[in-house]
Amino acid sequence: INMKLAKKITSIVSASAMLASFAALNVDAAGKNQYSVSYETLTQAVETSDGTVIPAGAVAVSIAISGNTGFVADTLTLDIADGYTAVTNSDGSPVVETGIALETGLAAAAVTDANDAMCIAMATPFTCTEEGNLVTVYFQSGSELRSTGFIQITVNQVQTAALTDTISSLYDLPYYILGDTDGDEIVNSVDASKILYAVYNHGGGFYFTNIATYNDALVRPYFPDVVHYNAPNADRSNSIDDIDASVVLNYAANAGLYENYSDPYIGQKYYFIPYN
Repeated sequence: INMKLAKKITSIVSASAMLASFAALNVDAAGKNQYSVSYETLTQAVETSDGTVIPAGAVAVSIAISGNTGFVADTLTLDIADGYTAVTNSDGSPVVETGIALETGLAAAAVTDANDAMCIAMATPFTCTEEGNLVTVYFQSGSELRSTGFIQITVNQVQTAALTDTISSLYDLPYYILGDTDGDEIVNSVDASKILYAVYNHGGGFYFTNIATYNDALVRPYFPDVVHYNAPNADRSNSIDDIDASVVLNYAANAGLYENYSDPYIGQKYYFIPYN
């Protein structure tokens, strides 16, 4: 359980077993980059940092890392046992609490329609080399918790599937892909990391005016690979801030589960008339 949540829980009883199995990325003899999973049953309802109430009896599943060699973005996929349902917030997204190892970063999760898999996307503004709990997610069940086989964890490199071009042609106008901040035409947690880095280093955000050339000059030092200042503006507001990173992470989490996942806005091409 991460530190913020631990302050709110006065009594937690461990479940009957802790999974010993784990999958790891780039594991070597020195035990680098090992991801492990553990779980506990809540004996009373608790409130998470986003205001969601987790009911008593829910299972808190924590993912930890040891031997961390450093990352700025990654995705984790969990296989969920039958009969378990992710606890969601008011937006319908799975509740994710970041742990001590991801204290300065963000995380978002998505579940499959059948709710038998969860993808968690993570991003940090700077290289994360901390160890310990990365994230905690929550599940409810109408049956007893299995002592084995509850969750198996797999670690994926950031998704690299090419985006599908749904527009055959729009003359020769330039375009940007909403959420793509490094110009590779792929929207993933790396893009969220770049947004976080820019926001942290620009005093908390970028605020637009109605002058396109001003906005472009504002973001260009932080996003040299974008062709339009709106590319990092994932929530299509008048600013770029950590909310945009969260929006991109939500997209990345869903894209990690569905090969052909699409969003009405994120990952779509936006053609524009050049302003310079």
